[in-house]
Amino acid sequence: MTNIKLATILLAVCFFSFAETEKKASEDVGKQVKKFEDLFIWKVSDELKLTQKEESLISEIIRETNRKKQESNNTLESLYKKMNQEPTDAGKKEVLNKIRSIHKEQLSISLEEIDRLNRGIGLKKLGLYLEIKRDLLEKIKNVWSQNEKKADKVLPAPKVIEER
Repeated sequence: MTNIKLATILLAVCFFSFAETEKKASEDVGKQVKKFEDLFIWKVSDELKLTQKEESLISEIIRETNRKKQESNNTLESLYKKMNQEPTDAGKKEVLNKIRSIHKEQLSISLEEIDRLNRGIGLKKLGLYLEIKRDLLEKIKNVWSQNEKKADKVLPAPKVIEER
């Protein structure tokens, strides 16, 4: 009887510590996203030589756009899982229609971002903004792909050095 109680308590402690770890990991990801956002805003502001008013406008647009895209991506992730778990073709088709709708919403989010930036900073700076954004995304992708390649590299066996 005491073994069952002990096992139950141990299981509960593991569950709560796992939940706390997952919550902390989620907070860390949120901090990293905010840090990337801040760096991106700083880089754009610096490259485009924005005024304080333009910088605050761009900052608001970028943060709002990223928030909307993140919410949309989370919805898509749950719909992908739901589609794979759906037993009937009719259910899968309904989920597929929702997925298509979310993808259309993502396109409208991007178009709204471009329109708002155009009104806020003008065509010339908008063109430069889009180039900066593309270049930074390419650099990030390259860094991630290099990190993935490095993980596959096998290290040689250590050498033993004997003293005499």
